[in-house]
Amino acid sequence: QPAIFIVEMALARLLATWGTKPAAVIGHSVGEFAAACVAGVFELEDAVRLVAARGRLMQEQPAGKMLAVRAPIERVPAQRPAGLPVAAVNSPAVTVVSGPPDAVDAFAASLAREQVQSTALVTSHAFHSSMMAPVEAPLVQRVGAVKRNPAKVEICSTALARVAAADELADPTYWGRQLLSPVRYADAVAVTASADTHRVFLEVGPGQVLSTLARQSLIGERPRTVVSCLGPVQAPGSDLENLLAAVGKLWVAGVADHW
Repeated sequence: QPAIFIVEMALARLLATWGTKPAAVIGHSVGEFAAACVAGVFELEDAVRLVAARGRLMQEQPAGKMLAVRAPIERVPAQRPAGLPVAAVNSPAVTVVSGPPDAVDAFAASLAREQVQSTALVTSHAFHSSMMAPVEAPLVQRVGAVKRNPAKVEICSTALARVAAADELADPTYWGRQLLSPVRYADAVAVTASADTHRVFLEVGPGQVLSTLARQSLIGERPRTVVSCLGPVQAPGSDLENLLAAVGKLWVAGVADHW
């Protein structure tokens, strides 16, 4: 988690020096700490410590599993057993559930019998589920111990599925709820798109998963430019070349840079 955060912040700050600054930010799970840091809610050093502490606390919890289901959330509850919560709605067609290993495995088997595609995520724990409940109080305490500021950039919260008030993410209890709440990424993308018909979406972090999911969430909207800073994880090629190509795509889409 600290590595993801550091890559996101390094890219965001590099882009800022090139004149590319966001009109709005969205963060997926731990990425919301980077979004809050970009928006000025946290100082960088405090945010790094919070992310590291959050990761340690989560790793101390019992092992769990997460399963990405190729089905809209409306179809998933009918088949999902009790005690297996929805952890994320990543796009209109991808819903993630999270919970104890045996329950997730049994659910995956039942989906296979129904010929519903699912994929086990590469993770050690059941994030965004009640299995993370012991982390809530100590995390809230740690957030409360650092300086927090009203957001200076619009943040569309994936825990709330709406634009957060300027001081909402400065409330320590928000980060406890965010840890346990489903990541409503698809809703956040839709809300952000509806606010401005000319917005360009840029994935600022490793890989291209979120930009792919954003495209799925924007189907039916007016054509959008969706760009990722780096190439697919483990793909050949230079990250610098991918980043410069991304800047070029932004420029073609009308995003001004200080060359």
